[in-house]
Amino acid sequence: MTDETIQVVVLGAGYSGLMAAMRLANKTDRRTVAITLVNASEDFNERVRNHQLISGERLPQRPLAKMLANTRIRFQPGTVVALDPHRHIATVKTGAGETVDLRYDYLIYTLGSHVDVGSTPGASQHAYTVDERSAVALAPLLPDLAVREARVLLVGAGNTGVEVSTELAERFPGLRVTVVTRGSFASNLSEAAKRHIRKAFSRLGITLIENTAVTSLDPNQANTISGPIPFDVCIWVGGFAVSDLAGSA
Repeated sequence: MTDETIQVVVLGAGYSGLMAAMRLANKTDRRTVAITLVNASEDFNERVRNHQLISGERLPQRPLAKMLANTRIRFQPGTVVALDPHRHIATVKTGAGETVDLRYDYLIYTLGSHVDVGSTPGASQHAYTVDERSAVALAPLLPDLAVREARVLLVGAGNTGVEVSTELAERFPGLRVTVVTRGSFASNLSEAAKRHIRKAFSRLGITLIENTAVTSLDPNQANTISGPIPFDVCIWVGGFAVSDLAGSA
């Protein structure tokens, strides 16, 4: 590798980032292009399966270093904390607390999104989410909650809300599951699909509350314009937000 080598840094090793890095490695010359892939976790997270983590299912670990072992992609674990587009520097903080500056000629930004708990007062303090760490933290609590017939409230009734609520109700029949949504239920699905899911909700004993916006969360209740909804555990699946890292650079 020389000073003339083109440096490509890919931020985020989700589906898009991992695919981008691998395709780039296959289509460029190792003598002229160097590729670094940055990710906060050392394992690949199958995000579309996080609802299974909440219910306690163990998913196979997929270490990124092992996945990239037979490629020429350099893996840099750590969290991106700053971007300097003028100097072409991405600053990464490693798990050991060290700071690494990565110089790039080209930057591929695929940091993705996270569950938006910042827009509703109390959501970040009083709700779990389907993000990996939160899902793993909630999973061991559910068996005892089911024995106590605890009230589980899901805020959001998109695809993720449907997946999580039905997964929980099937695996833990003792839970009393309620889904609340600010709009209509599963608005992106066909009428036939909606009918099918409503039948599944009815069979599993899931309560659906539509056209009711949650305005804030307290420790054991969701506040709405129609009145409070009590819960023992709240899971927030109502929308996503992106990092402001690029916007603030």
